[in-house]
Amino acid sequence: METVYFGERTFQLPRSVVTIGNFDGIHVGHQEILRRGRDVSKARGIPLVVISFKPHPGKVLYPQKAPEIIKTDRQKRELLRQQGVDYYFVIRFSPEFSRMEPEKFLNILLVESLGAEYVLVGAGFAFGRKRSGNVEVIEKFGATHGIRVDPVPHVMLDGEVVSSSSIRSLLKNGKIRKANRFLGRYYYMEGIVIHGEQLGRKLGFPTANIISENELTPLLGVYASCTNVGGKRYGSVTNIGLKPTFGGKKIIVETHIFNFDMDIYGEEITVAFVEFIRPEVKFDSVEKLVDEIRNDCELAMETLDREEKSGRINEMAVVPIKSNRHNGKN
Repeated sequence: METVYFGERTFQLPRSVVTIGNFDGIHVGHQEILRRGRDVSKARGIPLVVISFKPHPGKVLYPQKAPEIIKTDRQKRELLRQQGVDYYFVIRFSPEFSRMEPEKFLNILLVESLGAEYVLVGAGFAFGRKRSGNVEVIEKFGATHGIRVDPVPHVMLDGEVVSSSSIRSLLKNGKIRKANRFLGRYYYMEGIVIHGEQLGRKLGFPTANIISENELTPLLGVYASCTNVGGKRYGSVTNIGLKPTFGGKKIIVETHIFNFDMDIYGEEITVAFVEFIRPEVKFDSVEKLVDEIRNDCELAMETLDREEKSGRINEMAVVPIKSNRHNGKN
C-alpha cells in the first residue's frame, strides 16, 4: 500500500475505486465498506483508494470536544494494508479545507486526482462546508460524472450500530469484550519496553513496561492479554494504571508475560486486551497486592485457555510484529 499526501506531489490515477472517511479503528463497519470496495477493485482490475484526513477533523473544528483517536496513524496504515487497500490518500485537514464546498471537494479528489469510477461511503457520512455534503450530494455528483455511488448501510451488532464513538465509550468503561467484537479484533497497544522501577520483579511478577503512542487508554485496571514479542504470541496479564499502592501518579501499561524470561528492553511489543478482570485498587499492604496479582494471573490464564480452545485467539489477535526497532537479548 502506498501512502500519498494530497497536494505534496503530483499524483493522478486514471481509474480507481474510492471510499472516504476517518476510518478510526478500522472496525467491522469499516471492514464491510473495504470488503465491498476490494471486491469491485478486483472485478474491474483497478486500485482501491481510501481518502482520509489527518488530523481528525474534530481536532481542528472542536478541539475541546475532539474524540480520542482509537488507532495511531501507523496502526491505521497497517490495518488498511491488511484490508487490501492500494492507496491511502491523506488530506491534511485545516480550517480552510473545512470550508471547501462539497462539489469542489468531489471534483478535485474524485475526478481530477483519482479518476474514480466507483465510490463507497458509510450511510451517515458528511463532509465539506458546514457538513453540507452527504450521500445524496455524492450520488447527484456521481450521476453527473458517470461515477457509481454505493452507500453502505451501518453494520449492527447486539442491536447497536457499530461506530468509532461507541467503541471509544466501551473501551473507557472497561467493556473490552464488546469493544473487541465491534472492532473485529482485540484492542491493542504498541510500545517500546522501557526500564521501570523493578517493582514487579521485586514482587515476583516481572513486567514489561511500555511507552505507547496510542491516544486512547482503556479503563484503568487489570486485563487478560496476549503479548506479541518478536513475532511470537504469549499469554499475559496487563495492568493499566497509576500503581496507587505505591503512590504512583503517571499512567503506566505494564505486562507480566507468562513463562517468559528474555531480556526485551528496547524492543517493541504489542499488547492485545482480551478480557477485563478488575478495576485498579489501592491495597492496604504489599502482601495483599501480591495475593491479588496471583489471583489475576490465574484468572487471565483461565480466560486465555478458553479463548484458545474456542479459536478466538487466532481469529481476533493482531498480526505479529514484523520487525523490532532494537534487538534485545534472547
